[in-house]
Amino acid sequence: MCGETLGARAVPRLIAVYGASLVGAGILRADPAAGFPVGTPETGAAVSWHGTLHLFAGAVGFGCFAAAAIILGRRQRAAGRRRRALLSWGTAALFLITFVALAASGGASPSVPAFAVAVVLGWAWMTSTAVAVYRTVGHPAAGI
Repeated sequence: MCGETLGARAVPRLIAVYGASLVGAGILRADPAAGFPVGTPETGAAVSWHGTLHLFAGAVGFGCFAAAAIILGRRQRAAGRRRRALLSWGTAALFLITFVALAASGGASPSVPAFAVAVVLGWAWMTSTAVAVYRTVGHPAAGI
């Protein structure tokens, strides 16, 4: 299967899994830990089943998001759009690094604000990519 076809098929599916994982993580409540919410002791307690599933949903979704960014980066590089490719790869790297830091630290500062920034930048990347695709509608040679 050609790389362009792989991207055209895989990226929407990866983003759909990311969206579904956000819904799942939203339904499955995270356990209070590391002073969040306010009043929670800094030392954590045992992780509940719903806390475990919340973390699992996040890991699957964030992995899919990063994979989509990597695949789109390859596609953009192949199309000669080096800056968009670097932006895609940088987004994937930042997303993964901050998620791993968050998970490894058990939610301790400064991993939480760093991850929040990565999520906002990730959504900005996704929005700019969607706008770029929208602008090519009717211009199949333009691509993303």
